[in-house]
Amino acid sequence: MRYLVFLLCFLNFGTLFAMDEFLAVGKCNHPPVIDGNLNDAAWKSAVEVTNFIKFGTQGSAAKRMTRVYVTYDHNNLYLAFHCFEEVLNPVLNKLHEFKKRVKNNDTTEIWRDDMVEFFLAPDINSPSSYFHFAMNANGAIYDARGEGGKAWNSNADCATKINMTESNSNETGASWCAEIAIPLTSLGISTPITGRKILANFCRVSQSAKEISSWTQTNGKFHDPNIFGTLEFRQNVPNIRNISPLTILKTGKNSLSCISDKPVELELHAEFPDTKVHFTESGKGKITVPFNLDPENKAYQFKAKTDKDRTETFLRTGNLVFRPGKNYTISLRAKTNYSWNSKNREYPFLYILQGKSYQIVDVEFPLNTKGEWRTFQTRFLNKDHTSGSLWGIKWTKRNIEGTIAIDDISIVDNETKENILDNGDFSSGSRNYNVFRKEGIVSGYGNGAESAAVTYLIFDTEGKLIARSARFQVKLAVENKEISSRIVQRGSNGLIECNRFSLAAGSPERISFLLKSSIRNLLDTAELSVTVPEDIRLLPPSADTIAPAPMTMNENTVIRNGKMFREYHMAIDRRFINSNDTPFSTASLLSFFIVADTAKRGRIGNLEYRAIAGKSAETAAHILPLEILEPPQGYAPTSALPTILWVYADGPETASMNDFEKQLIFEKVKSSGFNMIPCNARTAQMLKAFGISPFPMLPTPTLSGPYFPFASAFVRKYPEYAAVNAHGHKTQTIDPAILLQKNNPFLPFMEKVIARYLTTFPDELHVDYEFSFMPRTEQKLPSGNAVIGFSNRNLEIFRQKYHITEKLTPALIFENYAAQWRQFRNGQNADTLGLYREIARKLKSKARVSVYSGYPPSSDQVYGIDWKQLAPQIDLCMAGYGGSTEQMFQEIQKPMFNSGILQMDHVDGSQMAATFTEMLCQSGSYMSFLYYTCDGRYFYNASKAATIAATCEQLFRNLLHTKHPSLTVDAATGKIRGDAVTLREGNKTAVILINRSSLPATFTLKTKDVENLDGIQLSSKKLISQKKGIYTVTVAPFSPDAVLFGFTKKNTSPSEIPQVAAPLRKSDYPVFRWQADPAKLESFEVRVAATQAELTSVSPITVTLPYFQSIRKNINGLYCQVRAITPYGRKGIWSKPIAAQKPSAIIGYARNESYLGKAAQFGAWQFYAWGGGSQFADFFVDKKLFASGDTASLAIRNEFDVTQSYWCLTRHDRNVSACLPQVKPGEKYRCKAMIWNTGEGKAALSVYGLGSDTATKIQRQSRMITGNANWIPVEVEITIPQNVYYLNIMFTLSGGPGCARLSNLELTRLN
Repeated sequence: MRYLVFLLCFLNFGTLFAMDEFLAVGKCNHPPVIDGNLNDAAWKSAVEVTNFIKFGTQGSAAKRMTRVYVTYDHNNLYLAFHCFEEVLNPVLNKLHEFKKRVKNNDTTEIWRDDMVEFFLAPDINSPSSYFHFAMNANGAIYDARGEGGKAWNSNADCATKINMTESNSNETGASWCAEIAIPLTSLGISTPITGRKILANFCRVSQSAKEISSWTQTNGKFHDPNIFGTLEFRQNVPNIRNISPLTILKTGKNSLSCISDKPVELELHAEFPDTKVHFTESGKGKITVPFNLDPENKAYQFKAKTDKDRTETFLRTGNLVFRPGKNYTISLRAKTNYSWNSKNREYPFLYILQGKSYQIVDVEFPLNTKGEWRTFQTRFLNKDHTSGSLWGIKWTKRNIEGTIAIDDISIVDNETKENILDNGDFSSGSRNYNVFRKEGIVSGYGNGAESAAVTYLIFDTEGKLIARSARFQVKLAVENKEISSRIVQRGSNGLIECNRFSLAAGSPERISFLLKSSIRNLLDTAELSVTVPEDIRLLPPSADTIAPAPMTMNENTVIRNGKMFREYHMAIDRRFINSNDTPFSTASLLSFFIVADTAKRGRIGNLEYRAIAGKSAETAAHILPLEILEPPQGYAPTSALPTILWVYADGPETASMNDFEKQLIFEKVKSSGFNMIPCNARTAQMLKAFGISPFPMLPTPTLSGPYFPFASAFVRKYPEYAAVNAHGHKTQTIDPAILLQKNNPFLPFMEKVIARYLTTFPDELHVDYEFSFMPRTEQKLPSGNAVIGFSNRNLEIFRQKYHITEKLTPALIFENYAAQWRQFRNGQNADTLGLYREIARKLKSKARVSVYSGYPPSSDQVYGIDWKQLAPQIDLCMAGYGGSTEQMFQEIQKPMFNSGILQMDHVDGSQMAATFTEMLCQSGSYMSFLYYTCDGRYFYNASKAATIAATCEQLFRNLLHTKHPSLTVDAATGKIRGDAVTLREGNKTAVILINRSSLPATFTLKTKDVENLDGIQLSSKKLISQKKGIYTVTVAPFSPDAVLFGFTKKNTSPSEIPQVAAPLRKSDYPVFRWQADPAKLESFEVRVAATQAELTSVSPITVTLPYFQSIRKNINGLYCQVRAITPYGRKGIWSKPIAAQKPSAIIGYARNESYLGKAAQFGAWQFYAWGGGSQFADFFVDKKLFASGDTASLAIRNEFDVTQSYWCLTRHDRNVSACLPQVKPGEKYRCKAMIWNTGEGKAALSVYGLGSDTATKIQRQSRMITGNANWIPVEVEITIPQNVYYLNIMFTLSGGPGCARLSNLELTRLN
């Protein structure tokens, strides 16, 4: 302490200048009462000074929060200090650490106490003439001229107060305050002083924290006018307070906020070694500036080239939800260096597309920002649209050349402050973008920086500075190159980093970890440590797995600060650890099921994780915020109104799951309201058990190639029946003229194939037809699987139909008769698909035939489907993605159709309830093409739309005739609302309401002819009050709802619920479900007890949906039963009780390395089948039949001749993955195995040499093994050429039905 006293008093003047710190001081109307209470109006109209610098550091923020307020009048200068001090919290029992021993004035012993200190230099031209003040919590004051304690009395009036409280918050927490009034005459300041500037610094000593701090950067001493900041006296200033502390700054995303009683602009300047970035927000009230300090920051860059001077869309978001009549602020950062048409002015690249019109985003990009990132902001008025998308477009004829990099795009609703554009900073790659170039991701500002300097400034509306802080240094946590981990999700353009995660209670989701290491080849294993609140469970994968999985996994429970957590420790084999340079698109991931096993809702804490490899470890745990949602609602319409989930069931992530894991997925899918899924035969059996209708992708004989079973063999035997393509070559499929003639020789084979499909898929046969047969603009003669029909036989039919006399050639047809040919071939396609239905109905009278293709008007040319010709020939029309539903209805003339939405990337599920409900109201039913798994928001919100669909199923099935938009209007304006859709059939009326806002929406509506009917709000199951058809309802954020008239009557009997279903997975807080008719609008009473005998004594709980999650913990089992209640209070009988079993902890999980036999050495395998009949290909690990020296074999079973099936180390032979064997040029390898094959198919072993991209550099294949009953040795030798770094291994079966097995697989380096 003696050293500190000496240091603080040390004086060494150099060149005199003021620091950048600045404060505008306003004049008070009434002087504050000097009593230590900071509740005076004078302080409430001042600008807060806070965020002190820690003494002896270069810009480190002080831990102890200090707030200073300064004001003045014509007599005095007033200062107030508010010093937060946690040891003043009596609960901590540390009051003795707070020092306030000095009670006398003008003693240097005051520096041994907790105290505040300030310096004032009234004359900026003579700053060495300054005054020095110090005060402790007793109110003792030290005042002097300059340094050295020269005798001087300021005649100041001062007072202090100590606030001991149990709170440690920065608003009302434990603290002490000091007030002081200093006569201006004592400072030698003559009045008036408005407009004058003086120099000052404010300081503090906290003895318990052993911390000295100040407003300005001290450079090692306080007595130095060089480091004083500037105070400028003004008449009025805004009251600015509650500036957020900078002690919480971290690597990654941060925010700075304040509260102002007048409009101001808050700026944060971040300075990285190579660039400066300004973050800005303006407004009144609470103002928040988000900013990013990320050494791995990404941006999106577009490279324009003049040699491709065409219109290019280089970026396009998915659908964004706008509120009609609202203003939005569009912000972004950009770094540019480009030219166009030799013009020296900026060019706009961004547009908002709403409906069919583009609106320019008023941001003109400078030609060259000279390496700096600049911030741009503009306003956008959304007039009457509810949706739109942001486009980045380079138009043709501009000769644009150069680069445009963008980052931090936001579209903020000025009223709600909601940013409607997720992932505008590209931190999650391509998420929420429909047009996105993989090569577009580049390093953003701050990328690679180890530190950043941060300063904040506040300006008034005229741009005049109000306050400027010190310059704070932030050390950034750069990724540990030796071992690192991230939670990611797959997307079509690579991995997407996950920054939040939502779970629907009781429903499992997939969570994936990416591990990377620069010392991968030196490791045997690494450790992954995961901690979650006790409400969350990680489920281990199956021990018998073909997917990447930990070698071991253990679960423990720990208590931290009185709260219980689950800890998971996993040993990860190096095969599943990626190199640091592994591209995102090829990385190996470790995936787990995660489930919320709790009755809690909302934000419940974080998932924390970090990786450890030997002596190297991530220094801090990564944090993933977790949110728990309600369970999926549990209603689904019948398959007569299809709600289809495409791809997900047999997608790349679910294919490698075992049967129980798939059942967990299907249980969730069912409760989310999806009732149909395309899948293979094996998956179909599981789906049926959950009441989900499986359907196949039926092959079509109108395509050349190995698509329709028996077609290739048929045309080899009867070449005269082969279809001919535009180049005059015979193909492997049937001439359409033969298929459609009266005596079709291929008909018996078609019947055989369709009969086989109907055996496994009895309800639905589906054809996906998206095959163009017309030339593209650059083509004269088209090519492709669908370009057939040019046999002499078929050309003659065409010539006669259109009365063409000249001899036809393909070139002549496309030049002179393109429209007629398109109509002709579309008609043949329609007739062929009609033949499918004819055969199916003959075999099974109730089988439905559906066809998916594109929307009109381009579907006949782009996809080969003319809906006018096709619709009468099939049962269900399906169209996607994005088109005119009105035109579709005009062409098909059916009461409904199925419209699709393409979701190839990670999906933000918060809008899915509204999106699916809009699709219901536009087409009658919906289909989601969901490629990758996502978090619980998707399925939870999908279930809301499914509840609408199930409740109003009959109305949607006849949508063409039941939709009457004019029946319901806004009661205030009399106008039709776009977010309120009315359906009516007979005496039933449904008003479907859609709220896409993040706020509750209130609808006051008037519906015709419902005055004498009871209206019931679907979400609450309560009767609504109406007067002359006018009623008011409120709809939850991001949700659909419905008001239903005439759906039920007072004398309707309640439903009888025969049985409640317990969840598949054992649970602490099980979700019980039951089947109910949603159109009856019933609520339910539920009772749960520990024993069956206790059920009758338990008070029932009322719920509005067909599920109940126990709020009572499952200790030794729980019993549940339920009964229905009509909207008029009539109650049904209790169901039979059902029991839920108690869960158990993970005990000694270990991966079974012997499950795959010798094939396990490669870590993980995948399988895939394509071609005709691929749904019936089966893959399994055979533990009964294998070669000597092994313990298992990889098996394939094909039913049809044209099915191509394989086991592979990755999804496809060209996929690079970190788990592949790594090789070097010049090395030589031998891969050998034993193959057992029975049947007609040909089996082979192949090795692929791959580079760092997806192009195969070299391939070697073993001899083909045909049907036998012996183990036959095969081998492949490969010498590694340049640019090959990985080997992929594939075991194939093709060319015929049969079953083949691979065993004793070995890969040996020969040199």
